[in-house]
Amino acid sequence: MNTIAIAEFTSFEWIAIAGALAWFPHALIAVRYFISRPEITIITERAPEIGFTSLGPILNLRIAFSVKYKATVVSDIRIRIRHESGDERVFGWQGITHRMLQMGNPGGNPIPFEKELSVLAIKISEKDIEERHIRFQELKFIHDKEQLIPAAVKEINHTKNLNNPPCEPKDTAAVRDLITFAQQSLIWKAGTYRATFELKTPEKCAILGSSKSFTLSPEEIRNLENNKDLIDQNISAVANSTSDPEKLNWQWVYPKFDSPSVSLNLNV
Repeated sequence: MNTIAIAEFTSFEWIAIAGALAWFPHALIAVRYFISRPEITIITERAPEIGFTSLGPILNLRIAFSVKYKATVVSDIRIRIRHESGDERVFGWQGITHRMLQMGNPGGNPIPFEKELSVLAIKISEKDIEERHIRFQELKFIHDKEQLIPAAVKEINHTKNLNNPPCEPKDTAAVRDLITFAQQSLIWKAGTYRATFELKTPEKCAILGSSKSFTLSPEEIRNLENNKDLIDQNISAVANSTSDPEKLNWQWVYPKFDSPSVSLNLNV
């Protein structure tokens, strides 16, 4: 009976079956590629460091990466920050610190030894967990600030070259414009934020733990607003070349991430 059933296939049907079988190995390869693509897990410290300085809105975070199935390279990381009101900002990495080892001191307390790295890429292997302290800044602020800097530098140099300058470099119009711009760039506000990590890799990856949330209180926003006077001092000091900008006591806030929920994204 089976022989009769097979014999009843037409030539066209046999061709269709042969064509389907020809695609079967390719389908297996596609399935294997999908299930064996790198799976990156993002692990963060409990609380990010949120700031607002003359460098604009800042988010600093210690992050660890692990990967399954195959090693990969992360060439860019961005954090998309969305406020409950719908306002959305994108932060890009601007600096990385790598903890190399810990050394003990005479008191027996471990002292971490960290190395500043240029922001190029992070290689993640299956054998190790890669931990980094990454500094993120708002990309729009960086772009807009770069448009103001040339005019400020030109006026600073011009004023310094005058024998009897009408004002100090910090009081020139372009420098005041730069200070005002920076002071008005406080994008943080009270409420809940959703932070989504976007990783750039050579191939598509599954990303676990890519979304987290935190809440800023009105008091924390007031603390950040106190930095506006420091922004004036910071940029003025740089313009006049009179003091070390790093000596300023910037206010930072440390909101805790909400209890993590499992999240899986596929990067592009």
